[in-house]
Amino acid sequence: MTAGKPYDCCLICGAKSLEPLISIPHVPTLCNRLCASEAEAANAPRGDVSLVYCLDCGHVANSAFDQAHVRYDGRFENTLTFSPRYRQYADVTADRLINRYGLDDKRIVEIGCGSGDFLRLLCCPGNHGQGYDPSQPTGRSAAGHGSIEIIGRNFEVEDASGADFVCCRHVLEHLPEPMGLLRQLHKSMATRVGTVAFFEVPNGLFTLDRLGIWDIIHEHVSYFMPSSLVRAFRDAGFTVCRTEAAFDDQYLWLEARVAGEPSPSGLPKRPPDALYSSFGARFAEKIAEWRRSID
Repeated sequence: MTAGKPYDCCLICGAKSLEPLISIPHVPTLCNRLCASEAEAANAPRGDVSLVYCLDCGHVANSAFDQAHVRYDGRFENTLTFSPRYRQYADVTADRLINRYGLDDKRIVEIGCGSGDFLRLLCCPGNHGQGYDPSQPTGRSAAGHGSIEIIGRNFEVEDASGADFVCCRHVLEHLPEPMGLLRQLHKSMATRVGTVAFFEVPNGLFTLDRLGIWDIIHEHVSYFMPSSLVRAFRDAGFTVCRTEAAFDDQYLWLEARVAGEPSPSGLPKRPPDALYSSFGARFAEKIAEWRRSID
C-alpha cells in the first residue's frame, strides 16, 4: 500500500480476490490540515484514491494510499465538538460505556485522542486517562473527579498494558496495517483480565449504500463494513461483544473483550454484490448532481 509496496491482498482477511470500485485522481492527501493561506491550500500535497473491494469479507481500501504523504501534526484539526448534535452523541456514548463496564477508578487509554474531549467524558466519574496523539502537545488536566494526560506522540501497543479500558475512535481507518495493530493490541491487553476495547470507525456501508461520498478521502485507507470490522477483531483474537451502526448510521462501533478463546464463527453478511457493482455509476451521478446545483 505504501510507496514501493504493492497492494495485492485484502488488509483484513488477506484474500487476493479484489475488484476495483472507483478512482479519484489528484486529491489533497490531508483534508483536515489547516492552511495559513489560500495559496498554501491550493498547493497542498496531492495523491490518488483508487478503491478496491474484497470479494470475501467485503472490506474496501484505497490501494493508492501512500503513507509517506500523510503526516499528522499540530496543524491537523478534525474536531466535531462545535456541533451540539455531535456533542450529544458523544455524551450518550460515554455514559453507555461508563455504565455498561463499570468505569470508575479505572485506567483508560485512548488511541488518537485529539484534544481529549471524549477521553475527558470517560474520565469524569473518577477515572484516570492517558491519550496518545502526535498532533497534540503533552499535558495533564482534570476531568471531573478524574484526570487525563495527553501524550503528544503515536500510540505504541505497550501503552495499553495494564489498562482497564482501551478506546479508539476514527483512527483505525487511517492505518495502512490495521490487523498488525489489533493483533499486537490483543497481546498487550491480555496482561489484564477483563480489559475491554471500544473502537469506532466511519461506516463504509453508509458510504456504499447511502452515497455518503464526502467520506472518501485520501487519508482513509480503509472503509469498514460490519462484516470486515467484526472479522478484523475476531481474527485478531478478540471476543466481539457488540457492534452497531450509530449517528444516523454514519458511524460503526464495536465493543470487544480480551478472552481466552477468540469469538465463535459467524459474521455479519457482507454487503450484496449489487451495491459494489452499481457504486461507480451512482457515485458519478451524485457528483453530477452536486455540479448542477453549484452551477
